[in-house]
Amino acid sequence: MNFISIEASIDIASVSLFLNNKHIKMIKSDRDSHHSRSIPIMVESIINENIIKTDEIDYIAISIGPGSYAGIKAGTSFVKGFAYALNIPIVPVNSIEAMNFNINETGEYYISIYSHRDYVYCQKFNNGKPDSKQLCIQISTIEKYKIIGYKLNDIFNGDLKEVSPNSINVGYKSIELYNKESIMDYDSLSPNYLKTSN
Repeated sequence: MNFISIEASIDIASVSLFLNNKHIKMIKSDRDSHHSRSIPIMVESIINENIIKTDEIDYIAISIGPGSYAGIKAGTSFVKGFAYALNIPIVPVNSIEAMNFNINETGEYYISIYSHRDYVYCQKFNNGKPDSKQLCIQISTIEKYKIIGYKLNDIFNGDLKEVSPNSINVGYKSIELYNKESIMDYDSLSPNYLKTSN
């Protein structure tokens, strides 16, 4: 399959091109860019390199959160219009599941993305498999575990491995989701916004 994948749930957006299910190129935005402007420019840049024509794109994959409300909204809005114009499916990819895709950890650990103050979006995994629901909670609640995450250095000094969400992992995760999760009813694309848990 030939497709474009987009990570928009954090402050740095990224867009990747895959040909025959292999990653070819990734473009990243500047930190804190306005995703509603940067994502279309990055997609156009990849297409204008003439590596692929628009009629050769089989689908588009998008991170749907959890993460930045504004980023997720910008990303999902863009892919709805893009997919509609090309009449191709969208594959929604959970941001935490995409982060976990290339992590080879054993035992219990949390994948976490900074939310606000001392809160994180997170999910517990055990030997690579989900072991809890996704939550938005204070990082102190999970500090006894190994944490793999993004933008946590300022709020956590424990056992931390920093990993950035990116469109490469969104793309590879989308390959396994394509047959069961792809949608043509674009209005059914549903972002994964998490509220703070007490």
